[in-house]
Amino acid sequence: MSLRVTIELPAGPFVAGEPVRGQVTVRGGDGIRGLEVSLVQVEWSKDYEAVGRREPPQSLAGGPVPDGRQLPFELTLPLDAPPEVQTGHGGLAWEVQAKADVRGPDAIVGERISVSPD
Repeated sequence: MSLRVTIELPAGPFVAGEPVRGQVTVRGGDGIRGLEVSLVQVEWSKDYEAVGRREPPQSLAGGPVPDGRQLPFELTLPLDAPPEVQTGHGGLAWEVQAKADVRGPDAIVGERISVSPD
């Protein structure tokens, strides 16, 4: 079975300085050497996307993960986290990102979150 990592989150919006709770579900995780989750600020334009800021990760597993395992997490949104911005040229947003350390390229998935301007 090939590796599949999904992130489950409650509906937002989330507030700067408050926790973001959810869970990561893993299918086919026998080959995982490590699994972590973090909050990242992504920025993009028509031909570019990159991580502009990454908060410290939370380790969820240090080795193989049994099939179907659900791993809860809690991350704190930074106090200075701005809300999402989109323009005709690009944008800036926050997402929860899970990274599975595997042989070859790591498996990375992200789930965008809405941050309240308050």
